Amino acid sequence: MGKKVRCSWRMKTWLEHFPHWRDPIVVHAAIADVLDAGPRDDEELAFAQHVDLAPKTEVHVHAEAAVPADFYRGLALPGAQPMGTGPFADFADFLRRWIGNLALLRRSEDYAALARAFVEDRAVRRIVRTECHVSPLDTSIYRSRFAAGSPALDLADNIACFAAGLREGMAAASGRVRVRAIVDLVHLAKEPDLDAAFAVLEPFVTSPDNRDDSGERIIVGIGLGGPELPQRAGFLAPALRRFRALGLKLDLHSGEQPKITPAEHAHALELLRPERVGHGIRGAEAGFFFEGALAACPLSNVLLRCHAAGLATHPIGEMVRRGLNVSVNTDDPLLFGTNLVVEYVALRRAFGFDRDFFATTQANAERQLFAGGG
Repeated sequence: MGKKVRCSWRMKTWLEHFPHWRDPIVVHAAIADVLDAGPRDDEELAFAQHVDLAPKTEVHVHAEAAVPADFYRGLALPGAQPMGTGPFADFADFLRRWIGNLALLRRSEDYAALARAFVEDRAVRRIVRTECHVSPLDTSIYRSRFAAGSPALDLADNIACFAAGLREGMAAASGRVRVRAIVDLVHLAKEPDLDAAFAVLEPFVTSPDNRDDSGERIIVGIGLGGPELPQRAGFLAPALRRFRALGLKLDLHSGEQPKITPAEHAHALELLRPERVGHGIRGAEAGFFFEGALAACPLSNVLLRCHAAGLATHPIGEMVRRGLNVSVNTDDPLLFGTNLVVEYVALRRAFGFDRDFFATTQANAERQLFAGGG
């Protein structure tokens, strides 16, 4: 009888249970032990429904990879198709697909459309508070280096359009969703890159264009993403002070990639002193964890092979055991074929985490917010 129930559940996919998700969940071999094409039983479905219906907070997600695939198909570029989900050979393979999607953004106005689509999708998923990363430098300053043949966009226009799109999207959601932005500068940023970014951000972040209808700032932070270069932390620490003097907080991708040692991860944190760390898993083997806000992205780490041993051994288990301020986040759900609900479902299967864990990590996420957080 039990076997028949299990098979009947597998006949119904996640999208059949939750049609408002729009994009299907993709189950790759790396996560097949903790995720199926649909819920396994009544208890798992009830848990997923609980998470889906609850108002949620997420603090580590990239807007360009957290919109429905239809957004890219609907761009002005004829025949635009988003890059497919993994599996990924390695982090470099993931970056190639990330750049491929960004190549479809051909006008600064596309950033406004991106922001509106992002807010709309947040509302559908009941993710009512989000601080999202956005990478407008990738299509302006960095485009000639990484996406030859695509037009380089104006950085100031990119940022202004994205902020305007968020403001419009939040207004359309009638106050049900609040989204704030973190502008990524990347670890490999050179001094001229930082100068150009500061020249745009300095006047913008204090202007009325960076305010929502309630008068609060929309862009609240800067990020360092991409390939982590620990040896550059000594250069970046003083170089970022002027950004932080504008009231922008630092969200640091650190301790994510296998090439980074625990000592390098710890050294970068000591020098850069971020208000929040994305990933932060590389110190686990040496017993080191960031003591502040940790934005964990477990399925991302497994799918990108940054944690190759599988979800059941992911450092989030130790983070929770130590009582650290850890939240659960999706990172790049469009490219991974995941979402926040199945992230929690997978963690429930891997660790036995249930509704108390969901409540605790959601409370942590609210505390971690740069805008209105603890």
